[in-house]
Amino acid sequence: NFLRSAAERASLMLQPGEDWGPIGILHARMDAMRAVENGFTLFRCSSGGVSGVYGPYGDIVLEAVLGTEKLNYDDLMLGYTAQIPIMPRVSTLYSLIGGALGYLCVMVWLA
Repeated sequence: NFLRSAAERASLMLQPGEDWGPIGILHARMDAMRAVENGFTLFRCSSGGVSGVYGPYGDIVLEAVLGTEKLNYDDLMLGYTAQIPIMPRVSTLYSLIGGALGYLCVMVWLA
């Protein structure tokens, strides 16, 4: 499958979002965790919440939260720029075994 093989080798993931209020911060943190789990750089663009760039080691390259004192809607219309460091994909335990650890824990618990 082309999409699966491309996703396994991707170094940069682009993710659009539509967030609002406090849920946007939670979604951004979850997406940053997905970048660490899978070992890629994540560019997240949200129309109403948190936009940012997150590295494969958990580093926050850029984060802009709409509706805060730092960034309001007028600033967003002007735009912002960042250099996105596209690092080679990092091999992680999760990218190798996926959800197998969860299934193993359930089997041990049932035994």
